[in-house]
Amino acid sequence: MFQIRFVKLNIEMEALQDGWLPKDKASGIRGVLGQTLQENTCVWDKQCEACNFQKSCIFYNVFHSQFQIQPYFTLGNDSVGYIIDCWDKREFYHAGEHLKFSITLFGNTIPYFNPLLHALSVIELKGLGKHHIPLKLSCVKNRKGKPILTEKTVDMGAFQIEVLSEYIQERNQSEIHTIYLQSPCAIQVNHAICFHPTMEQIVKNLVRKLYMLNCYEGNYMEPYYSVEKEINIVSQDLQIKKVNRYSNHRKQSMQLKGIQGIIQTEAITGEVKDILLAGEIIHLGKNTSFGFGKIKVR
Repeated sequence: MFQIRFVKLNIEMEALQDGWLPKDKASGIRGVLGQTLQENTCVWDKQCEACNFQKSCIFYNVFHSQFQIQPYFTLGNDSVGYIIDCWDKREFYHAGEHLKFSITLFGNTIPYFNPLLHALSVIELKGLGKHHIPLKLSCVKNRKGKPILTEKTVDMGAFQIEVLSEYIQERNQSEIHTIYLQSPCAIQVNHAICFHPTMEQIVKNLVRKLYMLNCYEGNYMEPYYSVEKEINIVSQDLQIKKVNRYSNHRKQSMQLKGIQGIIQTEAITGEVKDILLAGEIIHLGKNTSFGFGKIKVR
């Protein structure tokens, strides 16, 4: 279940002029990445569904998950190959200030590190947000803070490919009592977003993501999971959060919804504890490529 490869990249970009950026920036970062990759690699007039080169296309492989094992359920448009997490909610930046965010790559998306890095560097020319504020790629570090890229050097020795099982072992946590939903979590139950989930529904959403990632990696995993013992929620403080974004693909504004806050539970141990720890890397629920689903457990 936990033999999933990943690389977490912590990225800093320097504002080259004063200006306004959106509060929720993950969607804009994703948009620039997608547009740049498609412009730089497309040989079929950007008609992805009719293209004969899908299997070898960098853009298509990053933004349209190519599963080695086909999942049993119908898939939406949310790619499982990467996660963008931007916790910096400032809206005005002075020239010289840094925007910080992370991108986590999974499985066969990992080898596309260099093209993605190049696409990020294009933000210096295209700009970010509706005011097109230019941002210069200044630093990329691995999850443990070691620089991979600075303005002067590239150290691929610091490009650290990890496995979820190793991360769970590193966290070395015997039990969990608290779940912090640090960014909006779109937890899906019966094809709809649930705003008052049970712990079983949270765990099953994470198992669904683990199942999809295992299919993406080509690892067999049983898709059905049963929580053996009911986990009681002691208290919770949750709020519904709304994030507005503009879809270049659909040419329209969209609103994404999720819940954010704190859930206190009775002690959680064993495999369910490990699933929740894995959730710190894989994120919870839908729309994780737009910055949703970040959790931390204690």
